[in-house]
Amino acid sequence: MINDTDKDALQLLIDEANKKNQELSAELEKSRREVKRYHEEVMAQREFLLMINDEMKQKNKVLENKNGEIQQKSQEIHQQNEEIQQQNEEIMMQRDYLVQLNEAISKQKEELEEKSSLLQDKNNAITASINYSARIQKAMLPELNTFERLFHDYLVFYVPRDIVSGDFYWLHEYIDEHTGSTKVIVAAGDCTGHGVPGALLSMLGYQLLNDVVVKREIHQPARILTELNIALERSLKQTLLSGRDSIDMAVAVWDKNNDVLTTASAKSAIYYFQGNQTDLIEIKGDRFSVGGNIDNKRVAFSDHTIDLKKGKVNFYMTSDGYRDQFGGPYDKKFTGKRLRQLLIDNQARTMYEQRNLLAEELREWMSSSVLGYRQTDDIMLIGFCVGAT
Repeated sequence: MINDTDKDALQLLIDEANKKNQELSAELEKSRREVKRYHEEVMAQREFLLMINDEMKQKNKVLENKNGEIQQKSQEIHQQNEEIQQQNEEIMMQRDYLVQLNEAISKQKEELEEKSSLLQDKNNAITASINYSARIQKAMLPELNTFERLFHDYLVFYVPRDIVSGDFYWLHEYIDEHTGSTKVIVAAGDCTGHGVPGALLSMLGYQLLNDVVVKREIHQPARILTELNIALERSLKQTLLSGRDSIDMAVAVWDKNNDVLTTASAKSAIYYFQGNQTDLIEIKGDRFSVGGNIDNKRVAFSDHTIDLKKGKVNFYMTSDGYRDQFGGPYDKKFTGKRLRQLLIDNQARTMYEQRNLLAEELREWMSSSVLGYRQTDDIMLIGFCVGAT
């Protein structure tokens, strides 16, 4: 049996055990709460670490993409560097080539300068020779004071395209020793070409006129042209198969004693006014030139007679240079129609005034050309006044 003292002691032990148990329960609860808090902190840290890990993965992915781009750029830069290197090599090769080319050009330039100097010397010599030829040609042409002595009024408009000319004019006074009759023969020729070839042909034509008219005393215009045609073809050794050099020519013979002006023309236009008539009369001439004809048997020239008793005559002989001159706002030929109108508009003026007007009109026509000032061909226009004053 347990006595009261033992009960009290047992009770005390139980109470102390309960108290210890409570204390242990409290501490256990406290530990449980701390473990829970720690667990929550751990879980929070885990979530944070997981978030950090996801961010790191994303950043790693971005870095991987960037790294790929960098590698691609690096490859492109490497390729570009190789291309640049190749271009540099090509540039160096081109530079070496250009250096060689420049040396070759410099050498060629020196050679060209040397040749240019030689050409200039030759050109100066040729020009000097042509200038001397021009003085000879000019010396052969009739002097203007001869025109002034033989005619009431006259004009000579003569403009070579080059230094020498393929156009020429010729004048001769014939006095018959037995009868005393006087004839004045005027000729105007337009040779094939211009410059030196034309000038050579003009001098030949000039000498042949001297032979036919002065030496052989042939004074009929049509016959003069016929004999000139034969003589020119013979001089140039022209045949049916070769040689087309020729002279378009007009010839006028003024018989002062009989007051008659007889003309003939080889493809060269002749114009004249007579008396108080204002109409310009044109004689077109025959379709054959002097020289250069295929069949001389068919060549025939005809005379045209002008009776000076009906009134004085202003007479014009011209090459095709004036009417064929290009100019004006549309760079067209001056034309024979415009030349005829120019003569009609100024027929009341003196021949001297007409010459100045012809020169001024030509200068304005050429200077207004859209292609600039240039002379197309040799230009010649001869005019004189004969008959009653």
